[in-house]
Amino acid sequence: MKGIQFIVWMFAIQLTAQFTALAPALAHRERPIESPVRPGSIPAIDRVNPNHLVVCKPSSQPTQAQLVSIQARLATATGEALLQAQKDEAAWHRNTALFAQCCFDNIQDAVNAAGDNTDILIMPGIYREEPSRAAPSSSEGDLENGAYSYEYHVAHPNDANLIAILGKKNITLEGTGGRPDDVLIDAGFVKDVGIRCDRCEGFVARNFWQRNANEHGVYTVDSDGYLYDHVLGSFNREYQLFGFASDNGLMTDCEASGGGDSGFYIGGAPVTPGRFSQTIRNSRMFHNVLGFSGTQGSSVLITGCDVYDNAIGISFNSQNDHPNFPQGHSVVEHNDIHDNNFDIYAATSDVPPIGEAYDFFRNPVGTGLWIIGGEDNIVRNNRVYNNSRFGMILAGNALEMPLPAEVHRNQFVNNLMGTAAGAGAGPNATAFPPDSTGYKPGGSDFFWDRTGDDNCWGPNSQMKTDPVSLPGPCPAPNHGAVVTPPQKQLEVILNCLWAEIPDTHPTQYHTADTYYPCPWGQVNLAPYVSSAQLVCGNGTIDIAEDCDPGNGSANLGGQSCASLSHGTGTLKCDTHCQWDFSSCSVTGPLPTATPRNGCPGGAAVLTASATPIVPTATNTATKTVAATSTPTPVAVAATATPINESGGCAIGAGTSHGVSATGALWLGPSLLMWLRQRVRRRQPPRA
Repeated sequence: MKGIQFIVWMFAIQLTAQFTALAPALAHRERPIESPVRPGSIPAIDRVNPNHLVVCKPSSQPTQAQLVSIQARLATATGEALLQAQKDEAAWHRNTALFAQCCFDNIQDAVNAAGDNTDILIMPGIYREEPSRAAPSSSEGDLENGAYSYEYHVAHPNDANLIAILGKKNITLEGTGGRPDDVLIDAGFVKDVGIRCDRCEGFVARNFWQRNANEHGVYTVDSDGYLYDHVLGSFNREYQLFGFASDNGLMTDCEASGGGDSGFYIGGAPVTPGRFSQTIRNSRMFHNVLGFSGTQGSSVLITGCDVYDNAIGISFNSQNDHPNFPQGHSVVEHNDIHDNNFDIYAATSDVPPIGEAYDFFRNPVGTGLWIIGGEDNIVRNNRVYNNSRFGMILAGNALEMPLPAEVHRNQFVNNLMGTAAGAGAGPNATAFPPDSTGYKPGGSDFFWDRTGDDNCWGPNSQMKTDPVSLPGPCPAPNHGAVVTPPQKQLEVILNCLWAEIPDTHPTQYHTADTYYPCPWGQVNLAPYVSSAQLVCGNGTIDIAEDCDPGNGSANLGGQSCASLSHGTGTLKCDTHCQWDFSSCSVTGPLPTATPRNGCPGGAAVLTASATPIVPTATNTATKTVAATSTPTPVAVAATATPINESGGCAIGAGTSHGVSATGALWLGPSLLMWLRQRVRRRQPPRA
């Protein structure tokens, strides 16, 4: 987590050399990348490529029973439930046509077969990408900093990545369900990255749910032009939806939760005069350590978002080891930033902090937004309320080397703070009882370390500030301290450095409490792993698991070597809740079917199920969408048939992804427009 480094102010005056040695290492390791202004553009939100490939599971084929259920909902539902039923009906018809074109059981195989300008259509199902999981993984990359070179990724695409899209143009990954969580891409904590798009142009990720990578979820890096549209990312250990050293990006109507570092992250971005380099709009970021993190998140627009239930809502900061130092020229406007009080340090936390929040500095849980080294940013027209410690923090970072991270010309204008935000909005800064600590001011709507020039506040509605008087209203030319804040502001942060507790294994920490106890807590009681990591091993076969090793007694769901076509012997369950056939008489993966005629590269035959199992998140969609007409339902047999007939795959076939059995073209991009209106209201996906 990058934003935590704001505490390094204090080193400039007070700390000895032994504290200086504790300066945090970069949490996000990546190869050295230049990040220039790039000439491309954001992909069109309704883009349909001339070529497409279809990926499915045996359970993906729509059934008559599903259609009957949908039609019953259409007959009785109203409001948003009716709109969802209409979306599900449109998806049912589309998927009925697409299933006959399916050539791939795994997304990576389709990516490998795809040329440029290809839509990879992923039908409802659970995608664990077993061949990718089975690929060897190294603990360190080939570069000195432990990162992987681009050439290494090309040679070993699934070493670190569940799905790797490398150097391709205009590739779309699109789930074809009626809602994003109909398509689940689960890394099972086997690989570091869920989906990596590296040196791509025009990448689109649309309408699916990705989770459970060791580091990052959906990750676009060193690329020009990308779009994340109705994508859910959850419980990847670091970042959920991630763009780094890229330009011309848009994340719209997405959700990010369960991040041990952050939900959304845009870093190493170029300053792009006259336009934004990347935008996050109409999205939800919740239940993370940071809702948004932007180390050199420059020329970024965050607008229309719901930011809540994080430890800190939005974070911008500057670091020399990211391209395009310092951070600047971003706009945060028209967002609800509220209730960011998720106690990541509590014993009950299901998202423990990682990186600097764990071993360097105790975050001020209950903060709406902070800028820790940044210039020329504008924070305006937001509703900021119910954040229990600070509404917003602006501070420099004196220790950042070789160039200090300073704060200049930042503006905080027309924000509704606390109860001024309207009905149901409570005040910020309620977690500092009077005189309960040495920090007499307690919490505030705005905290400034008094460094930097021409920062200004106001007009803003009813606000409590530290210091009591802030420059403003904007613009307000002024001069703050050059590098080091005054003693009072310095002390409150200095107290909250983590100090190692001797003779603890693994190492545990207590705040330094140099002048008085850290006013927002002194210990970290959180577990070392998230709730998602604990699911495998709980004895229950959960979504995306074959089995569960339990605590000494594996739950195999009634299966055996023989029932899974692996001969005799003892079936086992591995630590990732996948089948272990090593003690069966027939070892190796599940048998591969005969290739279907017309499929590229010998893709496998799939046998359809009459009662498909579709992943459904514990939270259901209630998003309002625009209604469109749907085709007349087409009945299918209750007992589905294998798709092993000739007929080929639609590679470079037309512009519609909805080809009926009679050849009639319908839907096309219209189904995509179901997903455009406002962000879905949902609870965090269950781990």
